[in-house]
Amino acid sequence: MTARAVIAILLGAVIFLAVIIPVAWIINTQDWGVAMIFPAPFIVYGLMVLVRRLDDWVRAAPKRRRH
Repeated sequence: MTARAVIAILLGAVIFLAVIIPVAWIINTQDWGVAMIFPAPFIVYGLMVLVRRLDDWVRAAPKRRRH
């Protein structure tokens, strides 16, 4: 596993937890939290786009330096 892959996994996990935990907490504890169910598919889609971009970044060929 490359350093880029490890960075992408860690970054994705941190962002995922930073987004999903508050949304789930709001849905569970607030009276108006039920309304958060409506933007939830967009939030999940945004996370999926993020994962695809991180995957593209990991798979991108590293640029070679010219000396």
